[in-house]
Amino acid sequence: MQWYGILGSGLIAWSPAAAVLFGGLGKHPQLVMIGVAACFFFVVASHVCAVIWHAIPPLKDTVAFHAIVGVVVTELFRFAFFKVYDRVEAAFGKRFGEVVYLTEFGVVPAGLAAGVGWGVSQSLLSFGIIFSYHTDPTVTGPNATWYSDDCKSIPVLFLQALQSLFYSLCNMAWMVTAFAAYHSIQAPSSPSLPYQKMGRTLPPPYPLLLLPATYLLHLSASLFTLVTATPGGCQASMPLLALVTVISSCLAIYTTRLVHATPPPPETPLPKPGSTSSPLVASPASPPNFGSVENYASPEGEAAKDDGPLE
Repeated sequence: MQWYGILGSGLIAWSPAAAVLFGGLGKHPQLVMIGVAACFFFVVASHVCAVIWHAIPPLKDTVAFHAIVGVVVTELFRFAFFKVYDRVEAAFGKRFGEVVYLTEFGVVPAGLAAGVGWGVSQSLLSFGIIFSYHTDPTVTGPNATWYSDDCKSIPVLFLQALQSLFYSLCNMAWMVTAFAAYHSIQAPSSPSLPYQKMGRTLPPPYPLLLLPATYLLHLSASLFTLVTATPGGCQASMPLLALVTVISSCLAIYTTRLVHATPPPPETPLPKPGSTSSPLVASPASPPNFGSVENYASPEGEAAKDDGPLE
């Protein structure tokens, strides 16, 4: 494959993440850190999947077992990432008394940033190895084009680029939907701190409907990907993955509209600058408030006013 084919495949695979990163995500360091943290969680999830696959030898050759385990473990780590992120956000609020990242940007941008990191990690693991082989002159020549025995009509590099494209878009959509649903389910049971604004949430019963739809779409994409390993299956798997990508994207757009259509909860004022009081630190009992000085007078008060400084 010529260099323009190699570079074109790379653009196909990484164009969604690059567009989101340079189009707006990169302007906010907080969102970039969310994406980097999501990369780490996906790598850990991949290692856990590998350990489970090797720990059960009788099921190694069962194709559906790999897909089911991968989906279950990945979704568990997606939920774990949201919980860790939520705790970190609350810790920032407790420490600095400020409106923190999810509530400042909204649940949708935070989920989109996490989805970019999730999708980039998966793309590097699946497409990055094939891409590195094609760019290494010691492995392949400039005119070499690899085909697999199961798919002789589409080059391996182009096939992996399409899969990376679809999964990058799907991971962004799944993360947005999952973040909005998890946040909406948790918000009623976790009232906001006095200085923290809870972001908009999904009205019931949408959270409980969107989460199973996300899991089902993820499982469908995994099973459709396995069709590629069958003879001639690549010609059927790519349209199916494209269909899952379109449905997932529409679901994420619908979720975003629901979130923005929901009226925000009432905001609580932030603490005044220089205030030493904190809702999380026990403060000594304040003296009783007797009203203004002009409206208060008593013999004791007058006597105290006339007395000079103590010596």
